[in-house]
Amino acid sequence: MDINTQRLHLLVTKDLKENKKTYLIYVGTLLASSIIAVLLWVLGVWYGNDNAVTPNILSRDIVILGVIIAAISGLFLHIAISITFNPLNRRDKRLNYLLLPASLTEKFLSRLIITTSFAIISLLVVILITEAFSILLQMLLFGTSASIIIETLKLPNWGELFIYTDYLNNNTHYLNPLLPHLLFQYSVYLLGSAIFRKNAFVKTVIAFTVFYAVVATVGIIVGDLDLLFLYISPNNIWFFILLALTSFNIWFSHRLFCKTYVTGFHILGK
Repeated sequence: MDINTQRLHLLVTKDLKENKKTYLIYVGTLLASSIIAVLLWVLGVWYGNDNAVTPNILSRDIVILGVIIAAISGLFLHIAISITFNPLNRRDKRLNYLLLPASLTEKFLSRLIITTSFAIISLLVVILITEAFSILLQMLLFGTSASIIIETLKLPNWGELFIYTDYLNNNTHYLNPLLPHLLFQYSVYLLGSAIFRKNAFVKTVIAFTVFYAVVATVGIIVGDLDLLFLYISPNNIWFFILLALTSFNIWFSHRLFCKTYVTGFHILGK
């Protein structure tokens, strides 16, 4: 592969400058959604406890806000990776991008770097702003506060995200397929961005839903619900299967990206 770090840096810089308004709109939408979630949560705590809010109540209920913020964040990450190949939306944009003095692999990596690193950095910044706003609002209304981040970190069994312990089977340890499953999901939306030129996120959601419906049906028919990828099975097979599928999705996204620029959109064939 022909990869030059200087050209890659220039591609990333060029894209950020040209599309900064679009990216700011995404970040602004994420921040607005998080702020609205905080406002609704505060109002719910206020009225749900007859204005008698204590630190213990806040520490207990802040977990609900944490779950809501996590859901919003997950949605944002899926949408972000779904716009990875937006420069291919129109023929003129595609041709202009093709003429840039860089290899297709560098262009693929630059888009992937932008949508992943930009999304993660933006998400961290928004979470910190949301945390500060939440604490300030709680102090103004209740005279005390609870931290989303701190209370979330207090949750037990973080190690279970990586190693699952089967307490019913002699405390046997297994690799938890949850994180590989999340990586697989994101790689599916990356692939969806390479396949669908318009409304990639919506179309990928539909395709992903159909995929899971088929998998669930097969799992029910054969009596093996491990096929849902969500059940912690007493072996490590799904951990490696999901990593392999993730690698395939990234490879196939790169293949489609390169073929589309040169020959037009074809999933298979020349």
